Amino acid sequence: MPSLLFWLLVIAFILAVLPTSAHAFGAGNLPSYGYLEDKAFRHGDIEDVLTELLKRTGGGLLKSGSKFKGLDVKRVYFGNWLRDYSQAVDVAGLKATSMQNILTICTVLGFLAHGFVTDEFEVTVERLGVYLPTEHIDNPKGYPDDARNYHPKLRGPVDPRELEIDLRTGMKNYIANEDGGWDTSKALIRRRLLECIEMGRRYRTSNVKADQYEAYRLLGTAMHTMEDFPAHSNFCELALVAMGHTQVFTHVGDQVRIRAPNGKTVAPLVTGTFGGDDFQHSLLGEAGDHISQSSISDLNDKMHSAKTKRSSECF
Repeated sequence: MPSLLFWLLVIAFILAVLPTSAHAFGAGNLPSYGYLEDKAFRHGDIEDVLTELLKRTGGGLLKSGSKFKGLDVKRVYFGNWLRDYSQAVDVAGLKATSMQNILTICTVLGFLAHGFVTDEFEVTVERLGVYLPTEHIDNPKGYPDDARNYHPKLRGPVDPRELEIDLRTGMKNYIANEDGGWDTSKALIRRRLLECIEMGRRYRTSNVKADQYEAYRLLGTAMHTMEDFPAHSNFCELALVAMGHTQVFTHVGDQVRIRAPNGKTVAPLVTGTFGGDDFQHSLLGEAGDHISQSSISDLNDKMHSAKTKRSSECF
């Protein structure tokens, strides 16, 4: 099996030949030295808000609850991060290389992003999953009908009705219309949150830390899709129009309008399709940050000692 150094060199080569100046909304945190810090945000930056929230309230009026600590936030963000990197497990990626190669590369990048590769931070086939448009609220138009020939968990052929606008909500059917026979992003978020709650309740009964960590991961998974709603849609443009701005391109034709419940004629809420350029901008910006900050020469030793480091981390 190729060594870790080999895979790091492969990643470094990819970063050298593909565009890495990615300021779009994607994986990771913006570096503290970046000029866009506090001006633009990635998924990891949004997750940092958890440090200001209570994960459990106190038992009495004057008792304070416990907050999310740094490692808790990492565990939540790991679930979020996996959804971005699952985009590699798609028809194009599986045509180019094997599932094992994708898993190995994601493991290396996972260590660079989180500092751990074992236990709850291990990148497994089950945790990584596959690319699903519903997880990113992507428009499935044009998605290959034969995708499941490459992986059984990829989505099936697109029903043309998914691409229509739900006049009750003003959104495309694939976003939230659960009256058809297709999956939706709304249903997916609900399932993930219910799974998160179930794992949290199981932890309260079992006191098994693995159950708690799985609840954190599922929370991050659900948060990824919720964060993608304003990032991948024309929601912000529609909000600007609602505030009275007129010179705003809403990413649909001028004649594409529906009637809102208040009687006004408005543009529908839509999202874009997913392609190779989106994958590059979503992921390679973060990968470039970590590659430039890490020493390849001693990364093997660091990964070997990751388990020891984890046990000494302050919870």
